[in-house]
Amino acid sequence: MATLDVVIIGAGLAGLSCGFEIIEQGREVAIFESRDVVGGRTSSWDEDGMLVESGLHRFLGYYEALPRLINNAGIELEDIIVWEDEIEIRLPDGGPTEVFGAPPHLQQ
Repeated sequence: MATLDVVIIGAGLAGLSCGFEIIEQGREVAIFESRDVVGGRTSSWDEDGMLVESGLHRFLGYYEALPRLINNAGIELEDIIVWEDEIEIRLPDGGPTEVFGAPPHLQQ
């Protein structure tokens, strides 16, 4: 059985960031998450064929240390963000849906 230095509960952005930083220091880490997807409030998933993105606004305007973390991980921002030219809003109860075009300043 492997010996762990750190156990992290929650694979949201904070838990994943901590895990990355601790691994960079040469430590053994296990991260546990109760949901089927990682990322917490910044996660994305497929819900019955519809791609759901719950946290792009957090990536772009809230977490100031995120660009440094992404750079330190050797990830290019363009590799993890896909810009869309429209947004579909669906209600959990199956109510009406609506498709909106993205404002021109958000389109590539």
